[in-house]
Amino acid sequence: MRIMKRKSQKCLPMLLAALVSLVPMACHSQTVGQSPSDTPANTPKIVFESLEHDFGTEQPNKPLSHSFVFKNQGTAALIIEKVKAG
Repeated sequence: MRIMKRKSQKCLPMLLAALVSLVPMACHSQTVGQSPSDTPANTPKIVFESLEHDFGTEQPNKPLSHSFVFKNQGTAALIIEKVKAG
């Protein structure tokens, strides 16, 4: 009797090898560009006044806006490079 391996069983070793090869890159990407001045004593810290806002019940197609106020309470410059909703 011949036992057939499922495709998922054939791909498992390749998938594991791919994941293992990505670990060093993930670790490296966390240290790239850090200098001695990037220690926890010299880092930005963003603090928001509130993290959510409820507009309540409004009419359809009515423009709504809200400003989320934040401060940098860290000791280094806070640089915001990309903002997206969600």
